[in-house]
Parts: sequence; C-alpha cells; structure tokens
Amino acid sequence: MRSSEPSGSSEPPARARARFLPVPRSVPAARGFVLAHLDPPPGRGATWPAADPEAVALLTSELVSNAVRHARTPFTVTVEAAPDVVRVAVADGDQTRPQPSWPDPTAEHGRGLRLVGRLAHAWGVEEHGSSTRPGASPGQPVGKTVWFVLARPVPAPSAPGATAPPGAEPGTDPAGH
Repeated sequence: MRSSEPSGSSEPPARARARFLPVPRSVPAARGFVLAHLDPPPGRGATWPAADPEAVALLTSELVSNAVRHARTPFTVTVEAAPDVVRVAVADGDQTRPQPSWPDPTAEHGRGLRLVGRLAHAWGVEEHGSSTRPGASPGQPVGKTVWFVLARPVPAPSAPGATAPPGAEPGTDPAGH
C-alpha cells in the first residue's frame, strides 16, 4: 500500500461529496457521481481532468464495491479534482481495515485492492475513532476512509512536443513516487 499523496497544484481542488446506501445500485451511482465531477469547473482549461476517467471510474467502483460488500453501512464518497491530481475517498462505518488479497484464480472476487495498488499513484486507509479504543470519546465517528490518488501522467521526454509540467523534470512522476 502506498501511503503518501502527491503534493498537488497550487490551485485549490474542486470538491464534492455524496452519501450512498450499502446496496449494489450504489456502485454505478457513485461512479457516475465521481465522473460527473471530473468535468472542468467554469474558468478552468481544457487540461481537465487530471487523470484518465476510465481509471478513475474503475478504482471508484472497486472502493465502493468493497464498502457495499464488506462494510454494509451507509458510506460517503468524496471527489477532489485539480488540474494535476484527482483524489477519491470512500468513508464507511466499518472498522475492519481492508487488505489486498491473493484469491484463487477461479475466485470471482478479491482482486480490487490489488488493482487500486497497481493503478493509483497513491492509496491508503485512514481509521476513524472507535468507541472500543482506549481514549475514544462517546459519539466519535467510527469506521475508516479508503482513498486513492491519480495524478496526470508526465509525457515521456522523447515524445514529439512533450514537455513536463512546471516544476517537474521530464520523465518523472508528478506525484513524487
């Protein structure tokens, strides 16, 4: 699991948040919600979105499917998009920390977090408070947030007309990984 996030741009990200029920139809609804917020906000250029929308959709589906299948609690999806980075987070009420698995080749499920780990520039899990943990206060939120970040790929320096974004060297990952 990669646990650091790219530094992002100097522009504040556009942020949107929505709450969903733990039912299968929430997976395409959450995916559509996230994709709708990748459109450029007014006044932002044609360089939007920061990341490949298909990769954002796939990784969103994986995190949301896990919330529906395993957490079984209402969950919140937050998308933050800036010119050079997209961050999607899924917060649910389950305290179980997700772990990538190595399922049998014939298994129908169990590969999602491995996909997230391979495709995202960064991903991680933030644990929320727990009434069973020492020092937790009553009424403190319980659960976790699983997130991923996709950054705009830097074109290879050998590509015709390719240039690196300001502050990045050609051929380096803008996320610093």
